[in-house]
Order: sequence, then structure tokens, then C-alpha cells
Amino acid sequence: MNAIMQHSWFTCLSLALLATPALADDAAPTTTAAPLRLSGYLESSYSWNFVRPRDGITAQRGFDAQHNSLTIENVALDAQWTSGRVTGQLTLQAGATPTSYYGSDAAVAQGIRNVQQAWAGYTVGTAQPVTISAGLFLSPIGPESMAIKDNWTWSRSNLFWALPFYHVGVRAAWAVSSKLTLTSAVYNGWNQAVDTNRSKSITVNAAYSSKAVSGMVQYFGGVERPTDALEGQPWRHLFDLYGTWSVTDRLSLRGQVDAGFERGKLGTQRWAAAALYLHVVATPRWAGTTRADCIRELHDDAQQPTPILLPTSRICSVTATLGYQPSPGFAVRAEVRADDAANPIFVGADAPSTAPSTPTRTTQQTATVGIIGSF
Repeated sequence: MNAIMQHSWFTCLSLALLATPALADDAAPTTTAAPLRLSGYLESSYSWNFVRPRDGITAQRGFDAQHNSLTIENVALDAQWTSGRVTGQLTLQAGATPTSYYGSDAAVAQGIRNVQQAWAGYTVGTAQPVTISAGLFLSPIGPESMAIKDNWTWSRSNLFWALPFYHVGVRAAWAVSSKLTLTSAVYNGWNQAVDTNRSKSITVNAAYSSKAVSGMVQYFGGVERPTDALEGQPWRHLFDLYGTWSVTDRLSLRGQVDAGFERGKLGTQRWAAAALYLHVVATPRWAGTTRADCIRELHDDAQQPTPILLPTSRICSVTATLGYQPSPGFAVRAEVRADDAANPIFVGADAPSTAPSTPTRTTQQTATVGIIGSF
């Protein structure tokens, strides 16, 4: 394992060294961007779950989880700055989202629950610059964003909910060209502001972006179990691929494929997941999106290791979203969604009153109306 960690640090350093030919120009890179850029958004919604969960919570939904309630999901204020070679970003958040965001990192959530991301970086070179950054980052896994305004749908997919939201560590990003960026990073792990074991996680990815096509391919690996886990300290492997194709100005397609495995003392666990999106812009104000996504997680041993992603072997969903944006900075979205699982993991009205959070259903259907204000 030490050899793997040494290699991960070497990878980050290598990306920086690869920019050496560009160091002939030692002046700070020229930028026309404002040195400080402030932005923010508010996400508020009302959701109805047709199975009427007795505990009032839509299970396995995370961020849009409140049934029959007007909810301030998130209020965020973002600051980005650039000064010569120095860059950074700080996003503060408040509302219902921070509780879900740091749900699996409860030991430190009270100290940073209102911080969504916070990092600072330094850029080396000009022609093919490398930016070395450290701090709290949004996860690069998957195409969906924490900010709903940057997504096509209101709810996030099962893949977004099951996979990491954030990482704490150090990364090096090499801008090979205006279209291609290579990144390597060393992190504490999945959703870990403070590491729970003695090993770090690594990731390498390549991101491509052009006018019509964008996407990323990446590998993420590391020991994610705490030191006292019955499964031991196995290395978890994650492979992620996603892309967006703007077929025309009005039609876009998006897809994500994700797979991974972990071989521990209680057996091997593995998963496969996929999501497909169709986005149609009918007019400058109206747009519609359909999404289908599914995750399947299996293990090879009867000793039942603790699940990595799911409380069941399979969850699939179909979502339809209608968006209306009457002016920049304000949008309304209406969405219907149906979830289906292999075993009862959703809570219905038939849950016992003595244990209102007891799962009783394999399906649930929801309808949501939300508003987004941003600047």
C-alpha cells in the first residue's frame, strides 16, 4: 500500500513537472477575469410522496427528502478569486442540504456543515499551466452538480446520491490544451473531511470539453473502511465515465456509466450503474428533461459485508422534469419521479406507528415543484 501512496504523490508531482517547458515566461499569467467574483443561489421546493411515508421522509432521495413540506433546500453564497497565479473558491451553504451533504461524515459535520467547498491553488506555467490546489473540493465523479441551477432536473440521480459529494486533499490539474485537462489528486477518501484510516485515496482523470461534446473518464481508488471494520482494509476501485453531446441547439444527450469493486475479509462487493438523459429546449423559456438511472450492487459471500452504496441490491428510477425560466436568475421546475427497488427500502403510510421509519415498500412516486433564484 505504501508503494501505491508513493506513486499517487509522484503522479501529482509529475503533472507539475510536465509544465516545465512553459516556465520560460515567469510572469504571472494574464487574465481578464475579475479578481473577485461573487454569486449565489436559493433552492426552495414542495414535494409530495404518493406512498405518504409515515415519518415524513422520502427515502433514498437525500436532498429533496421532505414529504408534504415547503422546504428551503439550500442557500449558497460563492466567492471565487484570482490574483496573478493564485486562485481559490469558497462556497457557504445553509438549509436542509448541509445535513445530507455531511451525513456520512458526522464526526466533523458540526464544524464545517455550512461549508460546501473551500480551496486555494497556485498556477505554474502559462502555455500549458498546472494548478496545484488544496482544500475541500466538490467531487468530480459524475456529471451532476450540487447546485440545482446547473442540472437539468430537480432531483439528483441515484448515482449522485450513492457516490461521493466531496473530497479533502491536494490535486494537480494540467491544462494540456483549451479542450483537454488531466488531473491527479490525493484525498482523505469518500466524503471524509477527517480520514478514518491510515491510508489515502487517489484519483486520476481526463476531462474533455468542446462546443458540442464534453465528458470525463476517471479512476478513483483507496481504502474507505474505518480501521475497525470487519471487512478489514480492502482497496476500493471506482471507474467512472460520463459525457454530454449537444446534438443541436435544442437537443442534448447525456450518459454516465460507473462500476467498482472491493475485495474484503467478508467477500467481494461490486456494483454497476448507469444513467441516461434527454434534454430538449422547446423555447428560450421552456425546457424538458427525462432521465433513467439504475444501480445494482452485489456481493459474493454469505457473511453479508456492510453495503457500499445501497441498502438493497438494486434501485432504479425514471424522472421527468419541466423547466420554466422567465428571466435570467429565476427558474421554476416541476418534476415527477418513480423509484423501484429490489427489496422494501421505502417508507409508506403502512409503517407501524411505533416504528414510523420502518421500510414497507419497494416503490415510491413523488411530485415536486421548486424555484431557483440566483445571481
